[in-house]
Amino acid sequence: MSLISLKAVHSARLTAQTELRNLYDLSSGPLSGEARQTEARLIDEIRGLTERETNLINLADHETRSDAAYRASGLSSVQPTPAFGAAVGLDSELRALVGGDTNSIELRAVNTATVSEGAETVPELIWPEVVVSALAKTTPALVGAKVLVTETGADLRIPRIVGQSTATKTAEGDPIPESDPVFDSVTLASFKHSVLMDVTNEAGTDGVAVLRDVLMGQMLEACYRSIGADYATAVAAAPSGKTASATDAVTGNELIDLQHSVIAQYRANGTWLMNDATLAEIRKLKDNDGAYLWNPGLIPGVPDTLLGRPVVTGPDIALMAAGNSSVVFGDFEAGSVIRYVGNPRLESSDAYKFGNDIVTYRCIVRSDSTVTDTAALRTLTMAAS
Repeated sequence: MSLISLKAVHSARLTAQTELRNLYDLSSGPLSGEARQTEARLIDEIRGLTERETNLINLADHETRSDAAYRASGLSSVQPTPAFGAAVGLDSELRALVGGDTNSIELRAVNTATVSEGAETVPELIWPEVVVSALAKTTPALVGAKVLVTETGADLRIPRIVGQSTATKTAEGDPIPESDPVFDSVTLASFKHSVLMDVTNEAGTDGVAVLRDVLMGQMLEACYRSIGADYATAVAAAPSGKTASATDAVTGNELIDLQHSVIAQYRANGTWLMNDATLAEIRKLKDNDGAYLWNPGLIPGVPDTLLGRPVVTGPDIALMAAGNSSVVFGDFEAGSVIRYVGNPRLESSDAYKFGNDIVTYRCIVRSDSTVTDTAALRTLTMAAS
């Protein structure tokens, strides 16, 4: 998470609060109609910014825990030992590992003989310090999805209202009609995003800290990229707000229709999410006066905007093609949630491939994502043909 992002949200909230206080101070009596509209806008803005600030703090907490896992190089019962590749007991977790984890991503072994397989990370005379980011800039972090961190991985049911109560104007003595809200729920599970990586004992002995840091960073980034792809799939399943007239192109009017398919309270905090290739096409769109709809951010920390709202690109959002949901717009914090279970697990074993004198490293991050409020997010669906 960017510290600049947190500071920007915090500063925006304080600015909105100051503006609201000034509105009250300047009003000697009841607020005018225009002032009431300003009051409602500021209250909604402060509420949204407060929620976003809280969400960024939660994300920072998870990143801190992930970073601690990366530095410790192991957080469960199977711990990497100080000597790279030293003996590790083959307990029940490793027996399960030997049996095979169908969700894992197998990567080829790292060795000192081949440059493309890691020989360049083994120093000859000096031990360079290699700093690897444990967390990549994933899609849920960039769009501001709500973050939940739970200690256990039991299914987590989130209730939601899908139908509002309605009030009715009644005369004196008339019966008051009943109107109940309609509830349903979504469930967050805890899927493993995992990866194995093999390192020859020679590479481990000669590379030591340098190679260990590279591997831990690469495995964590691989897991978080997988989580980002899972999140993109979840939000792309949000209801369609507009269907494009073409299979591989979009118009400015269609983007406006998509934006306004999200209700005003969510639209005010909306963010665009799309593939970079889709954005490249949208950046070429102009209005009737020949001005581009796209506005690049010129101030550090201020994002580029499209129709007044920030834009985020994600590699896992579908390209513009027949039937694809290629653009998502809305309030991702209000409309989606990503769940992490405990800390990332970074573990090693020299028993798994003992016969080959290979140390196997494993990284597991448990997570799940879902749309929690379908009114907050809408997608642009490309024409079927």
